[in-house]
Amino acid sequence: MVSINLTKEQEDYINAVYELQDTLGIAKIVHLSRILNYSPGAINDEMKRLEKKGYVIRIPYRGFRLSQDGMEVARITVRKHRISEAFLFHILDVPWERCHLLSMEIEHSISGDLEKYIIEKIKDNKKCPHGNSFDINEDTKDLRLVDAELGKEYTVKRISYEESSTLFIMRSYGIIPGKKIRVLSRDKHGVMVSTENGDFHLEGIYEMAVRINE
Repeated sequence: MVSINLTKEQEDYINAVYELQDTLGIAKIVHLSRILNYSPGAINDEMKRLEKKGYVIRIPYRGFRLSQDGMEVARITVRKHRISEAFLFHILDVPWERCHLLSMEIEHSISGDLEKYIIEKIKDNKKCPHGNSFDINEDTKDLRLVDAELGKEYTVKRISYEESSTLFIMRSYGIIPGKKIRVLSRDKHGVMVSTENGDFHLEGIYEMAVRINE
């Protein structure tokens, strides 16, 4: 197992790179800046340090992906992040769209006995409130909304991109785990979907973030 030698901030970077890689296939500085609330220059400097440590790989003119060691770290840090979200949502009643941001304040302290007690407290909830499993190996076992069959009804499984404003939009549209969704049409700009809250157009990172079940 890889030895983790990262600051709390660098763990946040690893989580953000994983989140974007899971959603878009690549982590771009512009999106990392939005998630982490740092300037593009500061993001680039930190990514250089993570690249030097061997945790990320730079894809010229595109962005970053996690290396094999980076993925090993993500399996631990993303798990802690998602457990923190579940704790905030199920035990502290933190609003759905705020769990992601607030979890960054406590996730670094979760390990050992504390993790065990939290898992016991949240009982059978093995996913974060946005539907993402504590085990990132499960993240590949779903269907992307962009690949959905037109007119067919699906169930929302998870939202892979957890940036706060995106989560707020998803909740207002009724695109949350367990709810029904149907793709009405598709064009080069995105998809038109129908939910119990109405019909909405999703494009860019919004359409890429929604995962569904048959």
